[in-house]
Amino acid sequence: MEPRTLMIAAGAVIFVLAIGFALLGGGNNSRATKRAQSLTGNAKVAKAKSANQDAQKDRRKHVADSLKKIEDKQKEYKKKQGRQSLDQMLEQAGFEMSIRDFYMISAIVGVIMVGI
Repeated sequence: MEPRTLMIAAGAVIFVLAIGFALLGGGNNSRATKRAQSLTGNAKVAKAKSANQDAQKDRRKHVADSLKKIEDKQKEYKKKQGRQSLDQMLEQAGFEMSIRDFYMISAIVGVIMVGI
């Protein structure tokens, strides 16, 4: 056999032994058991994580439903309120002019902009 092949085989054997020693330990069984359980996973922990994930899903769904209800109420309120008239919009903006004056100023500004 070639020396390189022997070195690879010896390295693999040492690796397997090291993993076995790490999992089983020298003489302290309780620590080895805890290590093995942490590596393989614990059924109780998995069940707790699953329950926690279910609770998070329920919470997200509840929040989404609440937001949808709020959005629907806002849409309904806006629908009831209706569209404001131009006179109301001018008053809300703080302009003290009639609708006729607004149209005339808009037309003049439009003509000037087209001319530029």
